[in-house]
Amino acid sequence: MAGLVALGAMSLWRSCVGPNPLPGVKIVVPALWTFALLGLLPLHWRLCVDERGVWRRRFLFWDLWSWDYFARGRLRYGPRDRSIMDPSRQWGRRVLSLANLAAADREQAWNQIADVWHPAEPPMPESLEFRYGEFLRRNPVRLDSEGIRVGKPGTHVRYTWQEVESLDLARLRHDRPDFQELTLRLPDRVVKVHRVPMFGFITENWKDVEADVLAPFLLEHVPGDRQRVRAVFDAPRTRHEYKWQMEAARERTNNAWSCLVGMGICIALGLALYEAIGSDGVFRFLALMCPFGIRFGAMYSQEKQLLSQLEAGGEPVDEFAASASE
Repeated sequence: MAGLVALGAMSLWRSCVGPNPLPGVKIVVPALWTFALLGLLPLHWRLCVDERGVWRRRFLFWDLWSWDYFARGRLRYGPRDRSIMDPSRQWGRRVLSLANLAAADREQAWNQIADVWHPAEPPMPESLEFRYGEFLRRNPVRLDSEGIRVGKPGTHVRYTWQEVESLDLARLRHDRPDFQELTLRLPDRVVKVHRVPMFGFITENWKDVEADVLAPFLLEHVPGDRQRVRAVFDAPRTRHEYKWQMEAARERTNNAWSCLVGMGICIALGLALYEAIGSDGVFRFLALMCPFGIRFGAMYSQEKQLLSQLEAGGEPVDEFAASASE
């Protein structure tokens, strides 16, 4: 938003006082500022909790999730942390997310919801079938009480549950039945399914089964000594989970630092080039890059703070502490 405003102001100034006015400025400047104003619309997001339920405002409209609605127990966990989903609602209204709230307000609102909402456990089927992998190369998998079948009929390979080497589950929270990443290691292959955020949406590399059904089914059949469950946002319960969270936090911090340094180098080179040739194109580039630099700086600061909190918490003493699967 700041980049678009700066770019529009630069274009207007260049057209008014510059020696070579920019063509089409009467169209370009209003268009740039209109797009910048559109970026302010998410700031109108509001959440209100009262005796009727949870109200969410987006743009100019309020949407009510009543307490009676929560008490029915038919809602499910959403794909993001501290979110709830109702598949029966319209596409744009089916997810209630608390992600835009400050941390303290988010936890307070979630605790109020948790006092009323007790999600119903989905029925455990006798068998499951799903497909995983890339869009055009999905591999069929069947799970039942006897074991695992991977591949198409006629060319499939079967494994018993005792042949499973390990089951790794990464969840957002310990108390959630679903997962963000699931890795099932077999003697000659690895079955890996996961959710990936992309352009503000969540994409899944599997089909035909819900995450809150697949994970409990595997946890019931895979031997307990081969299960490892970890949470992204909760405090670690085991040393293995602590080490995994530390590695993930360090990776995110390093990535944010690399982006921040790279953006700083680009801005510095742009300033040097602008001082040398005074090109309007270089100024436009700088105007657009500065907001990204601010964003990467905020990301690095946030990830560094989370890493410090994790280090301050210390490593759990009990290697075999109770996990979310128990």
